Amino acid sequence: VAGALKSRPEKFQGKAVQSNRSRVTNISEHLSDGSSIKSVEDFQRYLADFICNRAGSVGAEAMVPYKYTEEDLAAIKRLRDEKYSQERAGTMASLQNTPSTRAPN
Repeated sequence: VAGALKSRPEKFQGKAVQSNRSRVTNISEHLSDGSSIKSVEDFQRYLADFICNRAGSVGAEAMVPYKYTEEDLAAIKRLRDEKYSQERAGTMASLQNTPSTRAPN
C-alpha cells in the first residue's frame, strides 16, 4: 500500500506556480542628481502634476485635483473621532484579549 501512495517527484516538476520578480524600486534611483525633488512633498507635487498633465494627453479629460469642502473635512474628522480614536482602539484591543476570543498560543 505504501508503494501505491508514493508519488514520483518528476510528476510535479514544472506544475508549481512560478514566482515573479518584484517590480518594486526605490524612487531615488530614478531621479537625476540635479532633480528639484528633495522631499516627499516635492515628489507628491511632481507626481500629481505628472498624472494630471498626462491624462489629458491620452484622450481623457484633464484631471483636476479635488479640493475638500468644509463638509468633507467635517465628515473626515467625525469618522476619525468615532471610528479611529485611541479610546475606541483601546476598547477593541481589550475585547480581543478576553478569554473567549483570545487565540491559543
